[in-house]
Amino acid sequence: MTIALVFWLLVFVFALIGSMRGWAKELLVSFSMVIALFINLLLNKYGQGILSSLKGDALFWLRAALVGLMAYFGYVTPKMPWVPENRFLREHLQDGLLGLVIGGVNGALIFGSIWYFLHLAGYPFPGLEFARQTAQDPQIVTMMHFMPPVLLGETWLLVIVAVISVFVIVVFV
Repeated sequence: MTIALVFWLLVFVFALIGSMRGWAKELLVSFSMVIALFINLLLNKYGQGILSSLKGDALFWLRAALVGLMAYFGYVTPKMPWVPENRFLREHLQDGLLGLVIGGVNGALIFGSIWYFLHLAGYPFPGLEFARQTAQDPQIVTMMHFMPPVLLGETWLLVIVAVISVFVIVVFV
């Protein structure tokens, strides 16, 4: 089983999870993942002293832990007593379909970021020999250009963080 197949299977599983949770809860996960990528961008840009002391696999674990923690806290949706239970639910079919799409995006954000960080580290763990051998495969190299940390980039992350901030203030406050 290739790492690309595992990636797409995980995106599919998270899309199914998103369809069951609904779009509003999945949107919070998307926000938390964008914040994780933003923090990673800040670490890369302004935390060179900290990051320079870390070597390949330690740097991978720091980045993956950041993504994992933010994903965890995004999926642990708090009970907000001031928001009515069905405020964001218009119709079950629409909620499920939009949740499916946003859940798939969340799966791509989570596992695409982790895969990209693993690729940067050179697949340093035992059991990833095949991934290490195929790391220079043109298909894998092309996929790395479309992983969230590369695809979003600095400018888009700043714009998205600003939009998220406005959204949270308008909708939840």
